[in-house]
Amino acid sequence: MVAVALGIVLVYAAFTGVTGARLLLLASRTRALPEATLGFSCIVGGMLGWAAVLVAGGIGDRAPEVARVLNAMGLFCFSAGTLSLGLFCWRVFSPENPWVAAFFFLLVATLVVDFVHSIVILGVPFPPTTSFWYWPGMLARSAIYAWRPLVALPFYFRLRRRLALGLADPVATNRVLLWGMAGAITCTSTVFVVAVTLAGLWETPARSVIAIVTVLAATADSVLGWLAFVPPRRYLAWIESRFPAPEL
Repeated sequence: MVAVALGIVLVYAAFTGVTGARLLLLASRTRALPEATLGFSCIVGGMLGWAAVLVAGGIGDRAPEVARVLNAMGLFCFSAGTLSLGLFCWRVFSPENPWVAAFFFLLVATLVVDFVHSIVILGVPFPPTTSFWYWPGMLARSAIYAWRPLVALPFYFRLRRRLALGLADPVATNRVLLWGMAGAITCTSTVFVVAVTLAGLWETPARSVIAIVTVLAATADSVLGWLAFVPPRRYLAWIESRFPAPEL
């Protein structure tokens, strides 16, 4: 089970890293916010954050001070990457909506308070479920994961209708679909993880299966993200062949 989980994690890291690097490289040329926020989210939140927390958990008994630093770095990266995803959702899909802006800044404030309390006061990245302080950070991050498919999938259906009239680009339309589908998987996985955590199932023999299901969901997200933003030429050709340009 451990070998299987490790193999899946490596696949996740590879796809997430390639996608994040590609987006950040693109952002360095375009100076555009969407590429920068998504690339940052992939590299910092998707890779560095989880890596630091996992390593800290493995060395906590042998090197507690190092583990504390890694936990702080991990939670900072994890929350910063998640907020970067929220920033993308706000600025790309609802840039003129003051309520959405207020919601985003509320999430920022919540995760700042969560970081200070968890790291400075408790010394752990995630408070226990029996504490009130488990909820603010968990709910803020979960809200961002839910935000992603809730904005992407309706936008995809609008593009799909325009595509039938030749008023939308098929590759861009498919990209929104893949990104929204990946977000739906991650949102569902988040609900699953919260449920099993509250039920205390991580301390039972089922934890190995739960871990594999969780990393499989993360890997599915990373593969769909790669297909959306670093698509192979054959895939692009297939998408374009399905929606040929209308004759004028």
